[in-house]
Amino acid sequence: MPRLEIPVRTSLRFMNGEPPLLSAWHNPESVVIEFEGRKFGWLHRDRFPHQAVDEPPPGPTMTCLLAEDSKEEWDGAAEALQRLLTALAFRYKTRVESRSTKRGSGENTLLHPYGAVEASDTYGGQCVSAPARVLLDTDRTLRIALALYREALSAGSPFYKFLSLWNVLDARFNGDEAARDSFLRATAMGIHANPHGTTDDVAEYLREDSHNAIAHIIRRDPLATSIDPDMPSDRERLELDAYWLHDLARIAVLSRWPDAVILESAEGFRSRSV
Repeated sequence: MPRLEIPVRTSLRFMNGEPPLLSAWHNPESVVIEFEGRKFGWLHRDRFPHQAVDEPPPGPTMTCLLAEDSKEEWDGAAEALQRLLTALAFRYKTRVESRSTKRGSGENTLLHPYGAVEASDTYGGQCVSAPARVLLDTDRTLRIALALYREALSAGSPFYKFLSLWNVLDARFNGDEAARDSFLRATAMGIHANPHGTTDDVAEYLREDSHNAIAHIIRRDPLATSIDPDMPSDRERLELDAYWLHDLARIAVLSRWPDAVILESAEGFRSRSV
């Protein structure tokens, strides 16, 4: 039975059962998570013998056993795996970045401890109880919005992070710019003070001085804000704006899809994103 294997870069770690309060980050485990009719393995990888004690261990590897060795089955499992990673990233508000798809080692056990290992991240920064099942709303627009949200969490650049979060809003409001701007004016100042101290139209500021300044490096209006990525002040400003937009994007998504991502325990208890 073929096994899909995808290495993951994340600080998220899982445990079967409730993590201990003081030593949770020392004790991650391999777990099985059901998602859309498939079972996925989340393989915890211990530090290799050749690694120094202060080096992080390899990142987790996601696995899925395929019913048959066909292109349709490989593609279906790979997409479902990515949707699951996106749901986890949204639920836990943390980076969950995958490397290129691996065909697999040929191991026919879901939690066999071998496979792709090259991705990593901070060791055990967030260790939580593993859900037995993850439920993701089937709305196609939501799925695109959440995929963009995951890209934003994975982005190292404040410029790409901001653009990805802006695109979350575009998906959320179906490209309705007036509705998006109305939401920003009504919500932005309620969750954070403007990081730049201005009381001007926040929708216009985020659209013109941040989004458009990133998307259009040469401005038609010579008085419009322009950005130079090598200017520390521009990087700092966009970092603050991306942080601001992150909370706005999350509020926007959950206001339309309050049950976007639901985690279900083995006992059937459910919890949704906040």
